[in-house]
Amino acid sequence: HRKVEVINISKPGWNTGREVYELERVGLKFKPDLIVLGYCLNDTESPWTDRRTRRYRRITHYRKPEGVWSFLVKYSMFFRLLYKTKEDFRVKRGFIDYINYIYSDKYSGWKDTDRAFYKLKELSIKNGFKVLVVIFPFLNYSFKSYPFKKAHRRVRQLCYKYSFPFLDLLP
Repeated sequence: HRKVEVINISKPGWNTGREVYELERVGLKFKPDLIVLGYCLNDTESPWTDRRTRRYRRITHYRKPEGVWSFLVKYSMFFRLLYKTKEDFRVKRGFIDYINYIYSDKYSGWKDTDRAFYKLKELSIKNGFKVLVVIFPFLNYSFKSYPFKKAHRRVRQLCYKYSFPFLDLLP
């Protein structure tokens, strides 16, 4: 029985650091009571990528068939299906490896995400708002053998570290 106003200041493609920056720059003007941080598993990506990250990103793109594959795919439905299946497997495996890499301590974007959570905690204390983190799973993977549980666990650990309540949508 209370009037509620919801304001979305985020944009697709922003990582957590950018979202916290925009909160500080624009969002605090609205004197929020609650910030809902919608956390997608690619939000740890850094705009500054290292060589290994660029390699993983290339792996996660479909390649055009070359050589004899090009001829076979052009003229045969069977080989088109075979090639697509092979590429689907390669891309899916590459994406899993990529997400696991960007949640490792070696990846600078993970450290940036930690700093963004720290800054969000500072802002919440200074400005008197609460934070709720909602963690979104990748929906195009089987939940029985979901390959990104480690990433969910690492985000939950950050939430515990900064005392943010969270809602992990995976379970």
